[in-house]
Amino acid sequence: PKGSMPWPITANASTALPSLLSSVPQLEPALRLLRREDHGASGTFISNGQSTTAEHVSVCTMSRTERCDLSGMAPDSPWLVRPGGKTRCIFTTTTPYQFEVIRGDRDKLLLFFQGGGACWDEPSTSFPACSTGAFPQGTRGGVFDRANRDNPFRAYTIAHVLYCDGSVFGGNVTRQYRDPSGSPVRQAGYENARSVLDWVYGQQAAAGTLASPLASLVVSGCSAGSIGAQIWADHALNRLPHVAAAVVPDSYAGVFPSSGEGTLIAELGFCSSPLLA
Repeated sequence: PKGSMPWPITANASTALPSLLSSVPQLEPALRLLRREDHGASGTFISNGQSTTAEHVSVCTMSRTERCDLSGMAPDSPWLVRPGGKTRCIFTTTTPYQFEVIRGDRDKLLLFFQGGGACWDEPSTSFPACSTGAFPQGTRGGVFDRANRDNPFRAYTIAHVLYCDGSVFGGNVTRQYRDPSGSPVRQAGYENARSVLDWVYGQQAAAGTLASPLASLVVSGCSAGSIGAQIWADHALNRLPHVAAAVVPDSYAGVFPSSGEGTLIAELGFCSSPLLA
């Protein structure tokens, strides 16, 4: 309702977010506390893709001779797969693009799109208002928690589509402005998400990895990942044979000025990607 917000509403995150935190100084620690208490997340993540979590994460780099098959990954342990190719994070100074895999039951798959804000122009990118590095969640917190018996996904194989380009999993654009190293900013959300889906499809086609059909397929994501889940759900449901499936978009508030969504989608390069072909 009008007058109920303690901070100015603005389309520029570089001024809106500092104003928000200065107006409500207790907000940041309160949000951190809620995250820790509600989800048990033990890692503190920073924008360059690093994590303070002590959990060991193995890394596999794909190549012509290395497919990073699920069958070679230890169960219930986080792995990072680096697909290479056209994938990348928004800055060349952070991590290479990578996605997270946690091996579980062969016939149950959770395809989860990570949250992490959005970067839509030079000020929001410089701030930055989006995650700029691809960091793993590990096996703690929410749907990832393998120790929580109340977690309905604790036995699922998880393909975690990490997020580091600020284009809500559909971008396909090289910007005129540059990253901290002086290289052009590139938002390759389409290529990043597609690399994960291609890996998943390959795992279902390979004997001894994902079952075909899957007994259960769940496509989900939070915040920006909620948009990713909705963008890619049809693709996944049509390509992955399954007996039962659900799409669960979580925690996204779509508040845009009039005609803002179309402009944003066009500027992120959605219209030149195969998503809208």
